[in-house]
Amino acid sequence: LELYSLTATTNQFYSSFFKQIILSSYGDKISINIYYLPRTIGITNSLFTIKTNRGNFYYNVSGIGKLNPFRLRPLINANIPLNSTYEYTIQFYNPYNYSLDINEIYTSDENLIIEFLTKRNIKNRITKTFEYYEQWRLKPYEIKSIIKINYFAYKLNKLHAYICIKTNFSDIIIIPVEINVFNRSGLYSNVDLLEFTNHRFILSSNKPITIPVYVFNNG
Repeated sequence: LELYSLTATTNQFYSSFFKQIILSSYGDKISINIYYLPRTIGITNSLFTIKTNRGNFYYNVSGIGKLNPFRLRPLINANIPLNSTYEYTIQFYNPYNYSLDINEIYTSDENLIIEFLTKRNIKNRITKTFEYYEQWRLKPYEIKSIIKINYFAYKLNKLHAYICIKTNFSDIIIIPVEINVFNRSGLYSNVDLLEFTNHRFILSSNKPITIPVYVFNNG
């Protein structure tokens, strides 16, 4: 049996690296890992198609996306022009009744840069050191800006990447990142979503919320 390719109907499910392979007729087998990285809340269904020399085989999968307890969202709707920079500051919420430490942050793409907020770090991986220990320690129920990410659009493509955050309680948080790069005239903003609160509701007793939005004309 010759395996040619493996495809899915949605990008919320993906598989481990797949290459063409031949399975012998004597019980030969291969293991393929399927991963679910939800971008939306609710049920997601997908159909995997395995193409072989004996026809196609189909495998249905489903998953349920839930609210992130750390109040993190996927960064998947950014549109930027060529030769510009996308920036986003990540705020992390500690949902526990005890202190939490962030041990490591890294990105899957070397061009998706991590920038520390108090001292510039041009890297795509940062681990905890004494220098910024307090910045990565969160008190119970505290929300704090931890890093800024930026991506320079040096070529026309769609960036597919992720940010991984590891804590001292074995939490592994994966944030999907998709950035569209265009080479056409138009108005572009520095943000893809206006986030007025990390909660579900804005109370009338809250102070006025101001968000700076920059729009530039790429004409």
